[in-house]
Amino acid sequence: MGWRWLPLATPSSATADDRIVQKNPVNATDDRNVQKTIVNATRISPQMAKVADNATKTLINDTSISPPKAEAEKLETRKVELEQEQPLCVSEARTEYCQPQGDIRCTKYHSIPAVIFSTAGYTGNHFHEFSDIVIPLFLTCRLFNGQVQLIITDKKSWWISKHQAFLKKLSNYEIIDIDRDDEVHCFSKVIIGLKRYHKELSIDPQKYSYSIKDFMEFLRSSYSLKRVGAIKIRDIGNKSKKPRLLILSRKTSRSFINTNQITKMAKGLGFRVIVHGAGLTNILFLPQNAIFIQVVPFGGMQVEWLATNDFARPLENMNIKYLEYKIRLEESTLIQQYPLDHMGYS
Repeated sequence: MGWRWLPLATPSSATADDRIVQKNPVNATDDRNVQKTIVNATRISPQMAKVADNATKTLINDTSISPPKAEAEKLETRKVELEQEQPLCVSEARTEYCQPQGDIRCTKYHSIPAVIFSTAGYTGNHFHEFSDIVIPLFLTCRLFNGQVQLIITDKKSWWISKHQAFLKKLSNYEIIDIDRDDEVHCFSKVIIGLKRYHKELSIDPQKYSYSIKDFMEFLRSSYSLKRVGAIKIRDIGNKSKKPRLLILSRKTSRSFINTNQITKMAKGLGFRVIVHGAGLTNILFLPQNAIFIQVVPFGGMQVEWLATNDFARPLENMNIKYLEYKIRLEESTLIQQYPLDHMGYS
């Protein structure tokens, strides 16, 4: 794998001795020229400018042509220290990312920034794909308005295909597979890792300048979903236009055993019913003012905590109405397996 970043030689990386030799001062007037050359030739922080100024004063007061070797070494050492003090990486709850900047020597030059991320780990779990990869990708890349190069490690082709519409909306360029690319690429800015808000399916707009509603709008635009808001039943004049009810029915655990009865009842109330096996994460595709009904299975505090924090609370910022129904013990199929006095219910 041929990826590496190498700093290009720039005037600011030249040593004090190199600049002095170029000027070759021989009198006091030339010494002042040396001072000007040193200060102007280095693009450094105020702290480094002070160090350079002190070194120049030493040069002018000295009878030798070049500054003392120890002073020049001290200047270069302090310059390296200041460069190392810059916070290139950020580590927060459930996210780590780096933003190195500067020239990079390469075999292929890019005029756009790059974002490097992995599709390992949580891929394969629909909920975590959105919470830990898709939404963080939006947070990290949206500000570039398509002018960003996505670079993937641990690439999974099926994952790229699954989220292709979103990825094409996010970046105007073909994705680079870093594990199979042998070229040395040059970027002026590279973000390594993804920004992520620590709460599930949420974005803090004060921190990132985007909200979860901005993400949902971007997501609907990616898949050309034209309906922005849900229809209101009281405003329907045409009886042929019925509101839609989507029932998410699981196949194994926490599944409805009377889906047919639920469907029949909903149709009797005037709904057009759709039964689907997708996860609740797809609330992100719902139009504004839609109604989300979560049926919480019987399972104690842990199940209720997950239902609240993974879905109920995120909906508060999505402009989606939330209703909740908790399954009672006598409504659960658990009573068919264990008696009511079983210790597992406590």
